[in-house]
Amino acid sequence: MKPPLEESFDVVIVGGGPAGLSAALVLGRCLRRVVVIDAGRPRNRTAHAAHGFFTRDGAAPDELIRLGRAQLAPYDVVLYEGEAIDVAPSDGGEGWVVKTKKGRTFRGRKCLLATGMTDRLPEIPGLAELFGSCVHVCPYCDGWEIKGAKVGAYACDPGAGEFAMGMLTWSKDVVLFLDGREIAREERERLERNGIVIRDEKIDAFERQGERLTAVLLAGGERVARDCVFVHLGQDQTAPFARDLGLPALENGAVVTKKGERAGPKGLFVAGDASHDLQLIAIAVAEGVKAACAINVELRRESHR
Repeated sequence: MKPPLEESFDVVIVGGGPAGLSAALVLGRCLRRVVVIDAGRPRNRTAHAAHGFFTRDGAAPDELIRLGRAQLAPYDVVLYEGEAIDVAPSDGGEGWVVKTKKGRTFRGRKCLLATGMTDRLPEIPGLAELFGSCVHVCPYCDGWEIKGAKVGAYACDPGAGEFAMGMLTWSKDVVLFLDGREIAREERERLERNGIVIRDEKIDAFERQGERLTAVLLAGGERVARDCVFVHLGQDQTAPFARDLGLPALENGAVVTKKGERAGPKGLFVAGDASHDLQLIAIAVAEGVKAACAINVELRRESHR
């Protein structure tokens, strides 16, 4: 049975990825009434498989979500498919109000933001078609699958050199593409000393055959054969709520949280990729559990003074 147009919960969770579903599971087992609002646009939706998660290495991302949702069935957890458009403290100062694009309003004594991050990707022809198959952002997630391959590193921020050096873990054939940007002379010398080729030219396209990358086409017409490219251009919060609420952020845009994933304002918590710089499914799951435990403790203390 669907909840009415407006309904109150112990906890409103915005985001139904690994962090949000993990938190919902623990809170449900604490006999808390929970709603999970999920827009259905996970960051890894183009990936063929998720890796590094104990007992589920290689599982399809949508299969992980399906299993996570199914395991919420015994508990008092409502799964609402829709996009949250506003998160704000309630008028009385106790609790939170979340409004959705479809006109629904959910009220919660506590609110957990598990909305994740969005990768910044260059607008280069061919990249969008290859993203998730031959273009990746996380070598810990996809590095093993390309071990020994011809690897490209596309990175243009101050961490470009370190990002390219990190790729040597999986391959000794690494080319750093700067796409017309500069790096410090000392960094250039360190990369070249370790066998990394640096290409400064602008990139015209990622050439492909179906879902297979064949080469990176440089301005001037030269083709650099590559099997895959890892991109490191930074990230942004997927949802604007943290910014709109004035939450402090790290340099990469992730929200600064206190012990237990508390985000600062009373009753507001953040977990998952949106709150830390090390972004792996296993960590997002763990942070969802931490946030859920902290939320449950707050609820219990408020009910039993």
